[in-house]
Amino acid sequence: MTPQNNSPESWRFTNKQPINSGPTTSAGRQKKDWVSAGKSLAMGWLARGVEKEIDPWVQHPQYPLSSSPGHPITPLQRACQHTPNDQTVKTQTMNDESMSASATATTSHIQARRDLVFLVLAGLFLGTLGMLNILGLTRFLALGQIGSFPIVVAVGALPYPVTFLCTDLISELWGEKRATQVVWVGLLLNGWVVLILWLGGLMPGLNGAPESTFFEIQRLAFGSVGASMVAYLTAQFVDVRLFHFWKERTNGKALWLRNNGSTLVSQLVDTSAVVLISHYAAHVLPIRSGEAVLPQLGVFIASGYLFKALAAFADTLPFIWLTAWLRDWLDIQGDGKEITP
Repeated sequence: MTPQNNSPESWRFTNKQPINSGPTTSAGRQKKDWVSAGKSLAMGWLARGVEKEIDPWVQHPQYPLSSSPGHPITPLQRACQHTPNDQTVKTQTMNDESMSASATATTSHIQARRDLVFLVLAGLFLGTLGMLNILGLTRFLALGQIGSFPIVVAVGALPYPVTFLCTDLISELWGEKRATQVVWVGLLLNGWVVLILWLGGLMPGLNGAPESTFFEIQRLAFGSVGASMVAYLTAQFVDVRLFHFWKERTNGKALWLRNNGSTLVSQLVDTSAVVLISHYAAHVLPIRSGEAVLPQLGVFIASGYLFKALAAFADTLPFIWLTAWLRDWLDIQGDGKEITP
């Protein structure tokens, strides 16, 4: 049997018999038809509204909550969007602050290490420089001879190779500018030594106290400091400049070349200047009278340079090892890289 109207919601089929769920009169059936039509129309509007809401999600499945051309974000989408609550924002902020504090602590720790190493190297350089200026020419050591050639070295020359090792390390890790600053401070230290020795001899001494030792040291120190100040400035600046010359030419490679290539040249300049100025300006070298002067000066220059050259070759491996270890400990990445302020 076929239903008498077009509203399927008003009929239930049981055993293929229509059972009318509404009024049986003609007026009642007509009223029911209008109600059913209204319900169908409302359901259609609802379906179209839902389709309109979910259409942007269907069109953009990877970005369900983003708008697309012709489909702006709807109120339903905005309602579904996740808005972080205060606790989430607070947790994220705490995590960011913790990471920032950790990075700052690491940076401060590395900077403290760098400051410590620089102070040690600069202090060793300046302390050695002051010591050799006091000891200077107070005694000459006979370290043997090669054939008939004697090896004679002033006691002040013993620690001097350490100064070139320190400036090479500072040049390698901190750059030419910092190494030059240390050299200038060393010059001021030389002046300070001369000033104290001069004041010590100028002021009155205690009656009866022995003074001959002081004035002998003062005489020798004045001669050695005066000679070493000229030689020091020349040799140290030559060393720093040549070190960076070879560093630039090798693009930070061949560490052994710039270490020895700079030191060997600067040591020759230093030794020659100290010997010549000490003799001709201060007259403090033990020159034997009755013999030719130039051969004796040549012995002093050759002996001193041979000693310093051997010391330079001996410190090559320690210099390479120290450079590699300090680069790792001070977190300086890359061959030839320098610490920037």
